[in-house]
Amino acid sequence: MNTRATDTDVQEFSGLYAGPSGAGKSTVAKLLLRFYDPDAGWIALDGADLRRITQHSLRNNIGTVSQDTFLFHD
Repeated sequence: MNTRATDTDVQEFSGLYAGPSGAGKSTVAKLLLRFYDPDAGWIALDGADLRRITQHSLRNNIGTVSQDTFLFHD
């Protein structure tokens, strides 16, 4: 996987990732939820290496909302 690293200093984040197809939105989500770790470098959350935070804790504190509409049938 080839990704480009960026530095972001965010004190509190409640955000929306929007962008064109292929912009990396799904990749960012998968990295933040630790479905996989970066091949090089690291991701910090509140100054701590994301790999030191348990997957359970991350996944309990990060929410996603899909743009797809799902209909349920009885």
